[in-house]
Amino acid sequence: MDHTDGLAFAIANSAGTPDRLGTPGALRAWLDEHWVDSGAPSDAVLLRVGDFRALRAALIVAFARTAEGSSPPDDVVDALNATSAMAPTWPVLRINGTAQNLEMETSDASETTRILASIARSAIELLGGPDAARLRECPACGRFFLASRPSQVWCSGACGNRTRVTRHRSRRAKVGA
Repeated sequence: MDHTDGLAFAIANSAGTPDRLGTPGALRAWLDEHWVDSGAPSDAVLLRVGDFRALRAALIVAFARTAEGSSPPDDVVDALNATSAMAPTWPVLRINGTAQNLEMETSDASETTRILASIARSAIELLGGPDAARLRECPACGRFFLASRPSQVWCSGACGNRTRVTRHRSRRAKVGA
């Protein structure tokens, strides 16, 4: 999983209390936490909080449907594709002396638009690729993750342990009642 795949999961998993994208300050903290430099002053990010939240909503639906084994709705697919297309990217060959490097060049869209497009693009690659079959939603915490083995149910050992402890306590309470 590359850095942008991690961002797709991170943004999908950012909902809750408190909402990690609920305010411009929360969005700035989320971007900083995930080592994303939007290159934009806080007031520019303020204008884009709704875009990040809309992308998150689309990812949550797409990931949840995929984890259930069904396809995301057409409007969600359209939203992901439109966000991905906001910042066209193309490969560029750079020659520096004898070194040849492949770099990705992006349109003159704002850095924030590039971040949104990059996250959407990584989600599209995940949902349309072989890893989509490994996508799960943890029944304990609701976070999305890629299962490392076919029988994996929980996103972490901690979620599995919490679930087993809760089940055990429930059974003991019924026996003691």
